[in-house]
Amino acid sequence: MSAIRSFLLILAFGLPGCSVLQSRDTATACLAADVATTVVGVSSGRMVEVLSPVKASINAGHYAPFVLAAIGLALVVRWLDEPVVNVGTSVVECGLALNNLLIIR
Repeated sequence: MSAIRSFLLILAFGLPGCSVLQSRDTATACLAADVATTVVGVSSGRMVEVLSPVKASINAGHYAPFVLAAIGLALVVRWLDEPVVNVGTSVVECGLALNNLLIIR
């Protein structure tokens, strides 16, 4: 049910302002929100990361590889600056961040 709620919130956010989703700043902000909520959720024990390398890194208390990978993705998205890439990144990352928030609340 939370996945449907997340999708509808993103859809409601995206339809009125598709140009907002095409912004590389929005994609970067969504990526940062996903990283922050993932770190908080896993650190608090309220959620479990499913990606093995990320899980191993965070469980060991080392957030740097996860954060550096996210920074690398943000740099690639900003360098490409293609509307399709920005929209895809914004929708996926904001959806993940919203899902994380629903889990850790």
